Amino acid sequence: NDANSLKAIETVMLAGMARGIYSIDFKNSKIGLAVGGTYLRPNDTTNVAIYSNDGGKTRKLSSKQPSGSMSCVAHFKDDIFVAVGTNGVDISYDNGQRWDRIKDTYLNAIKFFHNTNIAIAVGKNGTVYRYTFFK
Repeated sequence: NDANSLKAIETVMLAGMARGIYSIDFKNSKIGLAVGGTYLRPNDTTNVAIYSNDGGKTRKLSSKQPSGSMSCVAHFKDDIFVAVGTNGVDISYDNGQRWDRIKDTYLNAIKFFHNTNIAIAVGKNGTVYRYTFFK
């Protein structure tokens, strides 16, 4: 329908100048996540990740937030999501409820190849990385 049914919704994430949601990904029609923050304070962990179990109708803050501002989130497999930002890479094993730092590499975006453990990421100065998760 040419996006005629788009509707803005409020979230519990902070928004404003240089702050807000930067990326959203869903693993299916019900379970999805959004990440963001502020690139002006990359280590700020205040309200940078939310998740939904009902297709986005309701959203909850992750009980353990990522380690800072995140610019991209991608579903890997099962209940695992990976988020990246200028201060590193975080992983969630429970559909975004809790996050843990796994790498300090500055990244802006990440995408997994379908049905593989391989991801391509883009970082500082356009550097492209190829990662293999869980060899």
